[in-house]
Amino acid sequence: MAEVGLLQRTGDTWSRPGQDHRDASAVARGVAGVLLERERRYRIERAAWAWWQAEHAWMLAPRRAHPTRRAGTGQLDLLAEPGTTTLGAHPRRPDGRADFRAARAIVAASTTDHSPTSEPQQAARDAGGRRAA
Repeated sequence: MAEVGLLQRTGDTWSRPGQDHRDASAVARGVAGVLLERERRYRIERAAWAWWQAEHAWMLAPRRAHPTRRAGTGQLDLLAEPGTTTLGAHPRRPDGRADFRAARAIVAASTTDHSPTSEPQQAARDAGGRRAA
């Protein structure tokens, strides 16, 4: 880490240099943007898992005497009941099992990042996931 300027040795101790070289070091090694992409994938995975958990709770819930049709995508925005999501029914494969690949694709298409970001992070997202140096 000292070779790339991330640490400096002063006597018997190590310390951080005054200037931050992490972005330049990451770009030089071809790993810039890896953490941002991992964060995005994990956010999608958590949302897809929460969707499946809501679907599972809905499947185990007691049925009404006169079952009505299930609300479609986006129809649950105003008054969501426990165990429901704004995404509607979880996608299924032809054999009736959950289709997690399709669920992740739907979540990824419907997810927008509203977290505050710095200009370099936003520029990195615009440049395809690489952090700006």
